[in-house]
Amino acid sequence: MENLILKTGLAVDIDETLSWTIGYWIEEMQNKFGNPEKLTVKEMVEKYRYTQNVPYWQHAEVFQWVDEKINSNETQESLPLIVGSSAYINRIHQIIPIVAYITIRPERVIEGTKIG
Repeated sequence: MENLILKTGLAVDIDETLSWTIGYWIEEMQNKFGNPEKLTVKEMVEKYRYTQNVPYWQHAEVFQWVDEKINSNETQESLPLIVGSSAYINRIHQIIPIVAYITIRPERVIEGTKIG
């Protein structure tokens, strides 16, 4: 334990805190797999919260596409930031160091998830 270095600061979640991840997924899935209810992205988030709760997206073609996208560094790089989140997180870091970013993204997309 002599080599243990403790850092104090904040851990920040990425998805829906810094990145508008669910909005990206819903918009992409509406375009690719349809939106028979004609809901906006915001309405769909309010109604279903997660894409896995949208009843008409529960089939093998969707599952395969989602699996490919979740495991793609290119997809992770294209996820949009929430407007202003970068500026806010930089200001917060000046007051309290950000020591970790938290995500449930697969380990294989670390490169696409890193903040530049």
